[in-house]
Amino acid sequence: MKEILTSFLLICLFLSCAKSQDRLIESQYGKAISFEKEEINIPIDDKTLTSYQVISCFQENENNLVYAYNSPMHSLDIFNLNDQSISHLPLNKEGENGILKNVSGLYVHQEDSLWLYSQGFLYLVNNEGEVKGKYELPFPEGGFIMVETNFSMATIKLFYHPKRNSDLNLTVTPTEESATYIVYEYSLNSGTFKTFELKGSETEKFAGKRFGFKQFPNVTYTDQDILYNFPISSNIYRINIETDKETAFGGKSRYTPNLASELTMPYDMKDASKHHIENIHFFEIQHDPYKNIYYRLHLDKAENISTTPFRTLSDSKELYLTSFDKNFRITSETKLENNIYTHYNSWGVLDNGLFITEDNLLDENKDFEAFQLVIFKPQI
Repeated sequence: MKEILTSFLLICLFLSCAKSQDRLIESQYGKAISFEKEEINIPIDDKTLTSYQVISCFQENENNLVYAYNSPMHSLDIFNLNDQSISHLPLNKEGENGILKNVSGLYVHQEDSLWLYSQGFLYLVNNEGEVKGKYELPFPEGGFIMVETNFSMATIKLFYHPKRNSDLNLTVTPTEESATYIVYEYSLNSGTFKTFELKGSETEKFAGKRFGFKQFPNVTYTDQDILYNFPISSNIYRINIETDKETAFGGKSRYTPNLASELTMPYDMKDASKHHIENIHFFEIQHDPYKNIYYRLHLDKAENISTTPFRTLSDSKELYLTSFDKNFRITSETKLENNIYTHYNSWGVLDNGLFITEDNLLDENKDFEAFQLVIFKPQI
């Protein structure tokens, strides 16, 4: 009897430890900050879109430039936010300067050094649209490269590291239970690569199977770190690319749930769509290199979804902006105005703050002849 009781207690202790290891990480709080807002409306022509999913920001001669991939035109649209002008850089589809359509990754290093990713290939393009370098990127056997900006799945950025002359991108290898997520750092000098595995918590490890569309991690980068989080959870992770050390941080919202519910297996596309609307969605971590702080947007869950169209439900969800200091202590969390801002990844970091595009289906005052955005300027 004593042995049975001891075994029972050990089992309970094990389950308690396993559960505690998988709990959401508690948040730390830093000095509170506020934001000022600046609205910018840039008149557009019939070739320009009102919002974009693939974006890279660049500062040149004190001008804030937003580069955006225009999929219908297969071009880069370049917005100068200072003089409110627009220019277009057409991309070739064929020939020696050809770039495969459906560009899903964009990183502006310099005005004449634009890195683009499409369908397994990395391109270096100058400001005339000429391809100066083309690389077929490696990935693990049975896996694939994931560079994507998708509001219902994840935001996985392309990154070029100038000092190391390397490209960083996520690879995904499906497994029976879920998937393995590994960042490849590919050296453009030697053609060799280094890998970093994104592990997450026990629950997050099963994102690839149990959470419908929300099956991949969000991944962004700085010169020092890989930053990742999962759309299903408020946890945040940082990997130092020099030391391989990983640190986990809490990013809990005070206003919304912080962990999505699991789907009942098996499920179909209808179930996954319903799950996406009924649950929170945490977007990528965005580093502000000018102030050395971080931003994160996330959506609350929606209610009463039985008969409302998917796009209407998606645009009606409440959007929150959270800021963090350099140590990932929360410095603010703000609920943004309803039915104004895009929920489709059309945002980026400028030298004066975070901009979010005004392009919401439910905005009755939307100007469809302008690229409209709001810059949230942190007051530090």
